[in-house]
This record gives sequence, structure tokens and C-alpha cells, in this order.
Amino acid sequence: MITKPAKTFDPASTPYLTATPFGNYTWVHSASGPAYLSTYKIGKLSTRFPGFVRVHRRHLVNPAYVQAYRVGRKGTNRHGVVVMQDGTELVVSRKIVRTVSQVLCQP
Repeated sequence: MITKPAKTFDPASTPYLTATPFGNYTWVHSASGPAYLSTYKIGKLSTRFPGFVRVHRRHLVNPAYVQAYRVGRKGTNRHGVVVMQDGTELVVSRKIVRTVSQVLCQP
């Protein structure tokens, strides 16, 4: 659990994190409420959220909230897509598609 002066967030109730384009802030998407902006960088949060999977330099996902994982076909779109339970689709970096599929597609 990470506590900030105005917010406390629990990794178990956090489906995914998204870094802002500026890189110094991270949107924390909560399963039980609206998303909010954190002053922690996504790299710092990746060490504090064990079990989360980095699918892109901007996205960190909780595998418990992944509804589906689709891999693009060779020759068209080599990127994979992670579909979250709320319907959000997050692109998987083409460099780590194979690693992400091994982690998310375990039986």
C-alpha cells in the first residue's frame, strides 16, 4: 500500500497505470473510483507494485484485471493489445510482445 498526503492506493484494486506524456506523473486507474494523478513516475511505481506487468513504456498492468490479450498478425500490426476488464485497450510494445504474451498467457 502506498500512502500520499491526500491519497492511499492499494495495488490489488488498481487495474493499470499510465504515464503522462511529460513522464513526471502517472495516472492511477482505480477499479473502485475515478483515475487520479500521482506525482510518482511510472518507473518508481513499477518497483512498488510487485506482480504488475510492464506492457509499454507508458503502461503497467495488473494481470488480475486483464480480460483478453490479442497479438497482431505478422505483416499487419505486430503490436499486441491488452484489453482490461473496463474495456480499455492498451497497446503492447512490439519489442516485448513475446515476453508479455508468455507472462499473461500462462495457464
